[in-house]
Amino acid sequence: MYNPGEEIRKISERVARLCEIKGVSREALAGVLEKPESEVQDMLDGRTAPELLDLFRMCGALEVSIEELLISGVLEKEADHKIVVTSDPAVRAFHRLSEEERNFISLFRYLPERKKKLMRIYMEMLVAYDSARLFD
Repeated sequence: MYNPGEEIRKISERVARLCEIKGVSREALAGVLEKPESEVQDMLDGRTAPELLDLFRMCGALEVSIEELLISGVLEKEADHKIVVTSDPAVRAFHRLSEEERNFISLFRYLPERKKKLMRIYMEMLVAYDSARLFD
């Protein structure tokens, strides 16, 4: 059976651990959340549930996505020292991409299928063009 209190506790633990790893103090987090330090402490201890806006602000302060903050998993350091809060290999691979690559993928996802097909053709043409130039 789903237990919201348990999920809040898990999220609180992940946030507290990320603060520790990233070197974000509770005082700094309180500043980002625009809340008294005692309220932030209650959230980190799992005594109170964070509001949705608080979760997004935490993500900004900790440099993680909302999915990473909410998905249960293991904290681990990637080769580029980013912290990923999931054991899903696809999510970890996504975080090894550059910011430009992630932005490109995000934009690509919102294209209609017809335009996605055109983008694939265009990218294949670019690769073929660059490969052909190697032999000039």
